[in-house]
Amino acid sequence: MGHGGGAQSQHTYCTAIPWDKAQAGDLVFYPDDSHVGIVGGWDATGNLSIVHCTPSGGVIITGQEHCSHISDL
Repeated sequence: MGHGGGAQSQHTYCTAIPWDKAQAGDLVFYPDDSHVGIVGGWDATGNLSIVHCTPSGGVIITGQEHCSHISDL
């Protein structure tokens, strides 16, 4: 069940975890809780794949380079 309220509100319901414990479905937060993404899994080179929306409403997959925190629910 979702909590809504944007990234900052969602972050308050989460527990921080180490990056190396990330699993598909965990949430990642960008600096100042400005944005939230979902861990899609690990790629073949051992990097996290992060699924998130663009400001225009599209969906993209990136790495963790701009994320500041990772959490599970």
